Amino acid sequence: MEKILQQLLEGQKQLLEGQQELKQSILRFEQAQNIITSALFDTAERQIDDNQRILATLNRLESKIDRISLKVSDARHNPLLQTTATTYSSDFLHEGLKILNTRLFNQEAKMLNLEKTK
Repeated sequence: MEKILQQLLEGQKQLLEGQQELKQSILRFEQAQNIITSALFDTAERQIDDNQRILATLNRLESKIDRISLKVSDARHNPLLQTTATTYSSDFLHEGLKILNTRLFNQEAKMLNLEKTK
């Protein structure tokens, strides 16, 4: 009878040790999860700031393109103002706008992928 009681006590001791190890593992996992979640939110906030900065740049470029387009339009009607430089600068700004639009699209796609993985 004593032998059975000793085995039961040993089994109970092993179960308690296992529970302690499990609690410590869960605690480490929760801490790691909190760090990862915090990093993801920080990254998302930074991405939002970058997107806003890019949109502001796009708006400024768009307004410059509009002004240059007006100048080009005026130059086409006034032979004294006709130059190829104005046309080239307008084309250059349009290309810059295309590049920035592509970058913004790529960043938004990354954000959507990030949100899907949450």
